[in-house]
Amino acid sequence: VSLRGAARIAVAARPAPIADPVVQLASLAALLWAEVEHVRVMAQLTVRGPMAHEVGEALAPLRKAVRDVVRRGVETGRMRDDIAPRTLAHLVEGAALSVLDEATTQRLSRAEGHRLVMLAVLGVVGLDWRTAGDLVATAPELALPPEQTTGAASTPPTGEPA
Repeated sequence: VSLRGAARIAVAARPAPIADPVVQLASLAALLWAEVEHVRVMAQLTVRGPMAHEVGEALAPLRKAVRDVVRRGVETGRMRDDIAPRTLAHLVEGAALSVLDEATTQRLSRAEGHRLVMLAVLGVVGLDWRTAGDLVATAPELALPPEQTTGAASTPPTGEPA
């Protein structure tokens, strides 16, 4: 189940290209959040548990997409250039996982998690908190999508069956 979920996430988290790499990265983070927010505990165990290596392999295309967006952001001057792009991409991943951890322990709402994951990754790549907040609030590509009505509604935010 965990490997299938990771593969599904890797495929689903391929947003349409966006000209601004900062918006692209935030959009990618938001898509990932949308894929895992309803099964937070299971997602947390999957990426940090005994199958982490196998799951990591399944997520390789997603990690490459993050590296590519970060590299583009650094090259265009939209993201910080004082950290190697590969390292910066890894830090972005860590920030997104930290939001998953926080969302699980603090029971963040869907909207809070959506916003927080974008703010976290944007902070890592060098945006100040006001600029990141303004971008998240105003970029149409980053708006919270309507809640899915199939399956996810019967599962509370912790990932435990209702």
